[in-house]
Amino acid sequence: MKHRDKLTHAVLLIGFTVGIGAFFRARDSQEQFLVVLALTLFYLVWGFTHHHLRGDITVRLLLEYLAIAAIASVVNVLIFGR
Repeated sequence: MKHRDKLTHAVLLIGFTVGIGAFFRARDSQEQFLVVLALTLFYLVWGFTHHHLRGDITVRLLLEYLAIAAIASVVNVLIFGR
């Protein structure tokens, strides 16, 4: 694995770890909803950036990231009722 790949995966791991910590420290369901929304946006930005830096970004790949983010958003709305 290239050094850049290790670094980008470390950023992903740290971002999700911070997000999970924020989720469990949230005082109410509205804050948890916002944390999950922020994690979803982080996932999208990270995925687009990671693949852009690698030079292997395609429309299909972007649609896959958008589909996963959409599923996470729908589940978030269903759980927290926003």
